[in-house]
Amino acid sequence: MKEIAGKLLKLGDNVSTSQIVPEQYHTTANPARLAKHLLEGYADGFPDKIDKGNVFVAGVDFGCGPAPVPAVLALRAAGISGVVAKSFDRAFFRTAMNHGLLPVVADIVGNVNDGDNIEIDLEQGKMTYPDGEIRFPPYPDFVRSIIETGDLIAAVKKELGKK
Repeated sequence: MKEIAGKLLKLGDNVSTSQIVPEQYHTTANPARLAKHLLEGYADGFPDKIDKGNVFVAGVDFGCGPAPVPAVLALRAAGISGVVAKSFDRAFFRTAMNHGLLPVVADIVGNVNDGDNIEIDLEQGKMTYPDGEIRFPPYPDFVRSIIETGDLIAAVKKELGKK
């Protein structure tokens, strides 16, 4: 997988793991159950806007707060292709990578609108959207493999199978 494309949905700054999935649902590890509650704590009616393949675009500190795993599992199970944010909570960023959810650090939230098409080329480190293009450091082969296979464990097994 070298490209991710989808329609984007904008979020604001400081979107917490408790807004991504309300804390009362953090007791389950069932991704499908978690996905049913995706962003219901964010804003009224926001969950109705979400479609499989969306890319979320946010401001600073996306994924802040406790328990990044339920939030990442919910995003993946809902079919979210990736998250572009000005900055991420470090634990969320690493958890997203480990579970095959693409996080990209880029400040584009002020340049895009809900429903815009976005394309992210992981190999070239390039993101295009209706009114612009931005470059970011390309992801190494192994990180792209994690995104492609869906999680860190699958990527390691694939890599070990080559030897």
